[in-house]
Amino acid sequence: MSPLRYQKWEVGVSLMRNGKILATGENVSLGTVNKSKVSLGLSATYGQTGNKVAAGTVQSVIGVTFIYE
Repeated sequence: MSPLRYQKWEVGVSLMRNGKILATGENVSLGTVNKSKVSLGLSATYGQTGNKVAAGTVQSVIGVTFIYE
């Protein structure tokens, strides 16, 4: 296993909807949903959050909760 796995590289991830960064815990209304496919307009970007960053592969997991009312 690569020793780089255990180092802190100070990279963050931003979740966006239609180009606007979403705050942690922010509720977003997706409107009325029916049986057809709907684009949620979600995307994510990585960004440097500190001084120590190196080229390489980054992976992340983002949890999203859908509430149907």
